[in-house]
Amino acid sequence: MNAESNDIAWLVWLVAAQFAIYGAGWGLGSRVMHTRDGAAAHWSGFMLLMGAGFWLSAQRGEPRTFWPYVGSNLLFMTGYTVLRRGLECFSRQPPRDREHLLWMALATVGFVAIGPAAEGAAARVVLAYGLGALVFARALHGLWQPLRLEFGLAAFWWTTLPAWLVLVLFTGRALVQVLNPSRLQEIHHATMGNQVPVFGYLGGTP
Repeated sequence: MNAESNDIAWLVWLVAAQFAIYGAGWGLGSRVMHTRDGAAAHWSGFMLLMGAGFWLSAQRGEPRTFWPYVGSNLLFMTGYTVLRRGLECFSRQPPRDREHLLWMALATVGFVAIGPAAEGAAARVVLAYGLGALVFARALHGLWQPLRLEFGLAAFWWTTLPAWLVLVLFTGRALVQVLNPSRLQEIHHATMGNQVPVFGYLGGTP
């Protein structure tokens, strides 16, 4: 892999390592903390999956292969789904496992069908950010009533602010890719649009 094939690999590696460390920490914490119905274990799984996804993304290059381009997106999507399920456990909602499986099935079929080729890069970006935005939107919709009733409206907005920011980011990047298919939003390119969210992951990972 040459230097131009993955312009910000070093930064993506840092994000992967940070997610892995925090995932391990949440995993250890879940053994001693009695969170609601295993919410902490879900959040540990989310961070470990995200770390693995970024680890694969850091290996992107030419020729394009399945795991760095397709496998990473499947891990990200699985991570978002595990995070949402953990939030359902925390807010004492019955997990919507059938819906989770449906989203994962759509993601798997879509990413595998598109494949890793450069010709499908724009479609892959739209699918990744579009499905991610939908998962976060559904999570926020599900949290609205239980968190507002238990903790109050102000607490709902403060505690869900990171999810709202992710929703706006994902939606914006999907729309940018749709409106400008030739300007690829793949995360391994050293553009300002990529560096800002990656630094956001570094600064915002709990």
